[in-house]
Amino acid sequence: MTNRQQTFFTPAELETPERLAAQNRLLATDPVVSTMLDSFPEPAVVLNRHRQIVLANDKVAARLQCSRESLIGQRTGEAFACIHANAETAPCGTTPFCQFCGGASAIVNSQASLQPDVKECRLLCSGEDGIRAVDLRIWATPLTLGGEPFTVFAVRDTTDEKRRTLLEQLFFHDILNAATTLKGIIQIWPRLRSDQAEEMHRMAGDVTDQILEEIQAQRDLAAAERGDLAVRPEEVDVVQLLTSVCELHGQDALAAGKTVAAPLIDGSTTLRTVAVLLRRVLGNLIKNALEACGTGDTVTVSFENRAVPTFRIHNPGVMSQAVQAQLFQRSFTTKQGGGRGVGTYSVKLFVENYLNGTVTFQSTQQAGTTFTVSLPGAD
Repeated sequence: MTNRQQTFFTPAELETPERLAAQNRLLATDPVVSTMLDSFPEPAVVLNRHRQIVLANDKVAARLQCSRESLIGQRTGEAFACIHANAETAPCGTTPFCQFCGGASAIVNSQASLQPDVKECRLLCSGEDGIRAVDLRIWATPLTLGGEPFTVFAVRDTTDEKRRTLLEQLFFHDILNAATTLKGIIQIWPRLRSDQAEEMHRMAGDVTDQILEEIQAQRDLAAAERGDLAVRPEEVDVVQLLTSVCELHGQDALAAGKTVAAPLIDGSTTLRTVAVLLRRVLGNLIKNALEACGTGDTVTVSFENRAVPTFRIHNPGVMSQAVQAQLFQRSFTTKQGGGRGVGTYSVKLFVENYLNGTVTFQSTQQAGTTFTVSLPGAD
């Protein structure tokens, strides 16, 4: 176990209900603390030394749509419905994912140094409508009252800010690059010989398709995050869909020196699902697999339809523990120099919220990396 992992608390380090009630009274009856907390314009809570909530302001209750009293004793990840926090099996702060959580890090640093700390925090939260991505800025500030150490944990939701930044810096950048390429083709078109014009015609079509796909993908992702993406299930020929997706990405620039093998298919090849989203999910996973491959490597795609329709995308690379722990978070990217960071996040969002399936992965030195997408079987 690393030193960083050892800084996180264990399930045994919890206060009794009686101690929690006493800590709540101590803070709630102090006019300075209670007034200060409610004066914050953002959600804020006070945590005890075991990082349990002992007092919350009205903004937290409004955001989480619950009473302040119901939050007492919970950890921050549990209160915000982080998908990795489970009070019974894996309490907030004890999972492998927690060592990469900005919120947990801010608390640990503040308690250890007795100084304020600020961190960015990415969460995937669960709710009645499925998963949703949340970006937060966390302030952790030490507080001592009645001889007891506490931490003021203040939160600002930066989700819209992060989304807007990604859109402006990356999405528009990709569109402008493609549009500039298309403009260059149009400008030289009149001077081309007939054989050259035919090749430029093909390139112009490819660039146009790229622009349309970028716009449609961003539109669908925005609608999916709002919860109002309209989907229409239909009968899908898996052989046709997989063959076209594999051939398309096998010709991508990312595939230079690499191979996308012909798909392996076992079982019934008819599936009722949302074709456009399934195609986008599989395309993103194949692109990610190609990025993880080295020269001469092969990406394999398979489909098995026995009890559960299951797609698998495999590459021989292996992901680090840090990458595995943050993989499905919005804005997280492994690309050098930065990337949009919505590829695997959009896969999870589309599969779990709109295709009613699940997406998992395994990554080891011996077996490489395999992403598995399981969809509902026929009724």
